[in-house]
Amino acid sequence: MGLGVSDGSIELSALLQTMPIHPEELRNELFRNPNGLARKTVDITCRHPDYTGKPTNGNALDVEVMNDFLARPAEMAKAARRLRQGLVAGEFQDLSPEAEEDDDFSAPEGRLLLRRHRSRERNTVLRKKKIDSALRQGRGAQDR
Repeated sequence: MGLGVSDGSIELSALLQTMPIHPEELRNELFRNPNGLARKTVDITCRHPDYTGKPTNGNALDVEVMNDFLARPAEMAKAARRLRQGLVAGEFQDLSPEAEEDDDFSAPEGRLLLRRHRSRERNTVLRKKKIDSALRQGRGAQDR
């Protein structure tokens, strides 16, 4: 599936790249890039209950994000406006709908790491057949 990168994706990518929550020295050319943003948008869109196309290989967080937007559209739109205004103004505003309590402490978390890995998608039908076959032959998890 080809993803078209729109002017809106390019603008949003540039805006998200200004967020001060990630140290600049840890950002690379892939950080919040328009193609990645377009892909994530499609992943989330595919989780809409009315979506009839083939879903992408998103993740559980995509479902959670879509459900939050569907459950609280006005609150989410308000948060998005506040985020955009804060980023355009050069500051990062608290996005929670109600004021949060101040923590008694703060500390930086660990460094941000970019990791790549390969994984193989397994055919669940073939996997089940193989496991059933191994169990019929008397081989269990301890034999693997």
